[in-house]
Amino acid sequence: MKKNNGFSLIEILVVLTIFSIVAVLSFRAIFLTLRGARKSDATVKVRDTLDYTIGTIERHLRNADSIVSCGLTTDKITYLDSLGNTNVFFCSGTGTDMFVASGSASRPIRLTNQNVAINPCSFVCETSTTGPSSITINLTGTDINTTGAEGAKVTISTKIYLRNY
Repeated sequence: MKKNNGFSLIEILVVLTIFSIVAVLSFRAIFLTLRGARKSDATVKVRDTLDYTIGTIERHLRNADSIVSCGLTTDKITYLDSLGNTNVFFCSGTGTDMFVASGSASRPIRLTNQNVAINPCSFVCETSTTGPSSITINLTGTDINTTGAEGAKVTISTKIYLRNY
């Protein structure tokens, strides 16, 4: 009669192979989940920056008395506020340091986060004789701290109808 004292080498190798496959699949699932979370965080950061920028511009332009210049260059719009002051929104910078700024103060104020590059950026005016004129703002923001599959690029566009006074 043969006595069974343990596991054979084949049995141990089969178990090790199965555990190795399960470990690789688990690691891959965790890695993909973490990558997705980083991409989601980056996308939220870019979207929040663009939403803030669009909201600020929209609020100022809706309350503007008039648009002074629009259409000469699409990266800048000049307007008169309700107090008669000349103000400007513009796209500025180079490379990964592209941003949207307001020239309403004595020095330009950056409206976009330093970790978000804006490219392209445009302000397009449409005048109307039958209804309110409008301005279309197009912004594309990219998170400069993430690349590849974790990178975030968000495009936002809005059309602002100006008040008729």
